[in-house]
Amino acid sequence: MLTSELSYLNGLINDLYDFEEELKRLSLKVYPSPVLKQFITKELIPIVLNIRDIFIKDKAKLDEDPHYNISAKTKAAEIIWSSGYLQHFAWAISESNIKSYPLEIMSFFKDLIHELDTSNFEILAVPSHEINFSFSEVWLPLKDYLEKNIGLKSNNETLLIKLTFPHTHRHNLFLSCIYAHEIGHYFDRRNDFWGDIFTKVIKDRFILKKFKPILRTSSDVDNDAIRIVILQKVLGSWIREAIADCFAVCLLGPAYVYSTMEFNIFSSGRQQFHNNLLMNIYSLTHPPNHLRNNFQVKLLKELGLFRVLNNRLKNEITEYNDQINKSASYYRDSETRLDLDDTLYLVENKEFYDVIEELWKSTLTPIKSRVKSFLKNNVMTPKQVEEALRLAEERIKLAVPPNEYEGKAASVPAILNAGWFARLQYRADMEKVLNNIKGEKADYNFLENLNSLIRYALYASQVHKRWQE
Repeated sequence: MLTSELSYLNGLINDLYDFEEELKRLSLKVYPSPVLKQFITKELIPIVLNIRDIFIKDKAKLDEDPHYNISAKTKAAEIIWSSGYLQHFAWAISESNIKSYPLEIMSFFKDLIHELDTSNFEILAVPSHEINFSFSEVWLPLKDYLEKNIGLKSNNETLLIKLTFPHTHRHNLFLSCIYAHEIGHYFDRRNDFWGDIFTKVIKDRFILKKFKPILRTSSDVDNDAIRIVILQKVLGSWIREAIADCFAVCLLGPAYVYSTMEFNIFSSGRQQFHNNLLMNIYSLTHPPNHLRNNFQVKLLKELGLFRVLNNRLKNEITEYNDQINKSASYYRDSETRLDLDDTLYLVENKEFYDVIEELWKSTLTPIKSRVKSFLKNNVMTPKQVEEALRLAEERIKLAVPPNEYEGKAASVPAILNAGWFARLQYRADMEKVLNNIKGEKADYNFLENLNSLIRYALYASQVHKRWQE
């Protein structure tokens, strides 16, 4: 058997027949939703048929003439298939199923998107084996690429929002507040908040001249174009993270801050476990943890949410903030390639990040103003924190779901905050009520019981709210 263009095309065609059958089976599952079923039958399968037809046509020409030159369209179609994007798309749909889907919390975010965005959308909540949450939009980039490269058009403008979450924590509502951060990325992407703020920064010629990155390059280091590229790559990423953090704090208040603290136990705890050292890591894509936590805590105080907390709940935040601000700073102190021809390298060191940090801090005030204006009455209020404190004390403390407050459906932010407040304050009280909180699994059983109460409350409150309306 010889490797040839013809044998390769044969293999691709057979793979596409297999993939078509896989998509047909997927469309018959109980979940996906009707919207996703339509994506499979009306979009993905026709794409597969179109690409396969392109391959079959060039295969026929090769059969007639072994010296035939493969067309540019066929090569573009091969790149689309070999990139794995279609396969990943189908995998994301197949993994977003009822068994792993965090239904209770997703319903809240779906309602929020409907309120603030007129676009048609569907959320794909996809489990991951990594301890990480992420956001991406999976359909429109593919749609644009298909039209540009192989002339395949679609009028379907539905946004498919893929949210990945740690599979092992799919029912952990104490980490679920981080979804608010990822939804913040979605709204930022849709409205270009970061682009407007970034543009205002680089319009300041004094700031642009002040920013002189350490480069190893054959180019002129004083070139404004180079500085803008670097700022867009690094400062732009930092701005996007601040916008998403601001969105989450405004929406969920203390619960989001506690969730990020918990998340950092998983993401940074290994440093202390193995090296007895916590580090604030500076990177091109994210501000270090201490800068993010400082921003979150300051925002809590500006919104009036921190002052409503009792001393015990405040101390959980301030002690963590003190610890992380005393941690060592880590800079790569190495070169990062910025272009493809090996002429432009950025040196990531303290001097570089000091300037990025200064510029980033100058964007935080306009970020807060923009996000609060966008969220309008969805910004959490001190009254909602007080509601959460009462729900924790009067209901969860007694092992009663916190789905109702003064005869009305409790809000989702209040329920999530009440869960955190109860976890941090009322474990001993709940242990008296729940007999299964004992032995080696005491901590696990406590959190399972608490999670169950919060999950039920989220579901019941939304049913109650519909009845109220």
